[in-house]
Amino acid sequence: MLSSRWKKVFRDLTVNKTRTILVVLSIAVGVFAVGAVSGARVILSNDLTAQYNAANAASASVFASNIDEQFVRSIAHMPGIRQAEGRSTALLRVRLDDGVRSNLIIHTFESFDAVTVNRIRYVDGAFVPPLRQIVVERGTLSLFKKNIGDSITVELPDGKTRELTVAGTVFDITAPPVRFANFGSAYMTQETAGWLGFQKNYGQLRIVVSDNPYDRAHIQDVVDQIKERVEDSGRVFFSSDISQDPGKHIADGQIQAMLLILNVLGALSLFLSAFLVTNSIAAVMAQHVRQIGIMKSIGGGQSQIAAQYIVMVIALGILSISVAVPFGLLGAQGLAGYVAGLLNFDVITRGVPASVLLTEIAVGLIVPIAAALAPIISGARMTVREAISSTGVSQSAKPESAGSPVWSFLPRPLLLSLRNTFRRKGRLVLTLGTLTLASAIFISIFSVRSALSRSLQESLGYWNYDVEVTFKNAHAEDKIKHQMLGVDGVLRVETWNTGGARRARADGSEGRGITIIAPSMPTDLLKPVMISGRWLLEGDENAIVINTDVLADEPDLKIGDTLRLAFGERTFEFTIVGLVQSALTGQVRNPRAAYVTQIGYRDILTVGRQVSRAVVVSREHSAEARMQLARDIEAHFRQANMPVDTTETINERRDQISFQFDLLITFLLIMAIILAIVGGLGLAGTMSINVFERTREIGVMRAIGGGSGAIRMIVIVEGLLIGLISWAAGAVLAAPISYGLNIAVGEAFMRRALPFAYSIEGLLIWLGACLLVSGVASFLPAWNASRLTVREVLAYE
Repeated sequence: MLSSRWKKVFRDLTVNKTRTILVVLSIAVGVFAVGAVSGARVILSNDLTAQYNAANAASASVFASNIDEQFVRSIAHMPGIRQAEGRSTALLRVRLDDGVRSNLIIHTFESFDAVTVNRIRYVDGAFVPPLRQIVVERGTLSLFKKNIGDSITVELPDGKTRELTVAGTVFDITAPPVRFANFGSAYMTQETAGWLGFQKNYGQLRIVVSDNPYDRAHIQDVVDQIKERVEDSGRVFFSSDISQDPGKHIADGQIQAMLLILNVLGALSLFLSAFLVTNSIAAVMAQHVRQIGIMKSIGGGQSQIAAQYIVMVIALGILSISVAVPFGLLGAQGLAGYVAGLLNFDVITRGVPASVLLTEIAVGLIVPIAAALAPIISGARMTVREAISSTGVSQSAKPESAGSPVWSFLPRPLLLSLRNTFRRKGRLVLTLGTLTLASAIFISIFSVRSALSRSLQESLGYWNYDVEVTFKNAHAEDKIKHQMLGVDGVLRVETWNTGGARRARADGSEGRGITIIAPSMPTDLLKPVMISGRWLLEGDENAIVINTDVLADEPDLKIGDTLRLAFGERTFEFTIVGLVQSALTGQVRNPRAAYVTQIGYRDILTVGRQVSRAVVVSREHSAEARMQLARDIEAHFRQANMPVDTTETINERRDQISFQFDLLITFLLIMAIILAIVGGLGLAGTMSINVFERTREIGVMRAIGGGSGAIRMIVIVEGLLIGLISWAAGAVLAAPISYGLNIAVGEAFMRRALPFAYSIEGLLIWLGACLLVSGVASFLPAWNASRLTVREVLAYE
């Protein structure tokens, strides 16, 4: 049979059900936030890694001429190589039903059943497509708004079109995510590739190393050996591609940025939970002061009273955990599912990860106990006289302060609200701590969103032209300009030289491919963001400007160094004169770029005045006008027997980049809403408990003639004041938090800190949220309390 003190614990939990529910919810809110954020982080990390490893992703890709099956088998038997497969890829334009064009990467296999590198997994329809048919990556259907059995119209490099039927769908985790790259991936047999006019031999070799698969230097050594084998066989080695972080998904940078946000918000949610718990338990202990005095008067010891309330806190924690864990799992699954949908992988974890469950238990039990120790010990140490004489009304308040001449013009209920707000400073600090932290996090997320938007606009200003045209073959510069100016709608044209190169290091190894862009100088059609050094001058011949992606690959480089670049078999030296911010280019283009003057490019490489790229300024700058101009350019040069390989309007490029930013911004807004809900519920709980604690005070005011409206006004104004103070404090705290998040997210996405931005929009939105939540949280309990009779209120314990 339970002893009297344990019966009291049970009675305290069940008799005052409203108070118990409020405390449980206050604790559960923090447990839920930690569980949802931590769970999503663990699920994303584990599930993506497992699926990526299962695909046996290539360690490197080698691009060379005339790769056949016999040569692939010879490479596969080289020391240090576990697997090697040939593959051909082509980037084609797709004409969609609504008149818009998109991009499609076509992969060609010798045998679908024999693919072991960058494996694809069957999803629906046919796995091996028949002649003139393709299977597409599952995300491509939604991008192109197609179904299995529909046809896709593709444009070939010579301008002709072909109809390809979608025979089925597959899952390819190594393909760029559709929602980030904004282009599709498809797979076909060599017979279909031949029907389209592509060569039978492969254009690239994908390898998996047998040792040290995550060691980029080791992979580079193996690639260098393959390069020698390629050149010894009489083939032409074009370039190689090794991931900056071998063994990681193509969108790992975006994932790491999101996981970083989740980690930071998880830690902040833990602090938020601690504030909620501390405030809730302190309020409960304040309500039980007179009860503690009675227990001590009949012989209750300090340790007995403390143990009794610790057990009550444990019971409240267990109830909170039982409520929060299921909802935390749902929240984790929802967040993980959202990110997985963006990055094109599956959420396979269905239960609560053990580490997350332990974290939730720790938050739900250890944090409440730790938060409750101080008020429990303080209450247990009170003398009988102090406890019995406590009325819940501060003894330190000065009665005459309400009538101070300075504030005498204010209504008396408002004066009481002002006095009550600051009367219990310790409790005020705890209440403010919860909302201040929530305020700071909310405003910081909006500030990161503003910084991302500013960086996006900065990046979109990189290109100051309307259409970029790449020709299938090089032509005389004057001929291209003459023909281009003959297209209706073209206002201005510049021709640029472009090429590919690799860094030739002193030890004989070579770096990853670098896109070399040689604009005509001076030009105002290219406006890179300078980080250090200077931009190219018209008379520069061997000067070169590199971007931050090149520097990330070759961190030893600095301004003033000599950079040796290999163009095919020839090597040339350039002097680094500047560093520019990398342009956001999406997943299709090589982000590693360097810039030289056109005259320097031509003199060093002796390529003459033959060019294969032109940039065009149009007379009209709407998206529709640019798209139509691109079609007219293709048609004009097709008639001139100068076929265009690709055209891209600046709107298409900007839409792709903006799409990626919009996804991250959407994710940030979702996290901001979650934190707003956490802070709002925390305020609602603590304000309700504060009102319950002052029930007897309300009775005193009613006894001396206080009306229901005046009582409600006192409580509501107090809540609004707390909301305003927390908003102001959060506004200040948001500045350093925003600064730290800007650095972390910027480094993950753009290899540099985002420009500091303080979101006035987020500040004002949170102001409205604070006033709304604090008003609602105060009004409901104040309304209930104001309806009680004097006898009921004065009898409240």
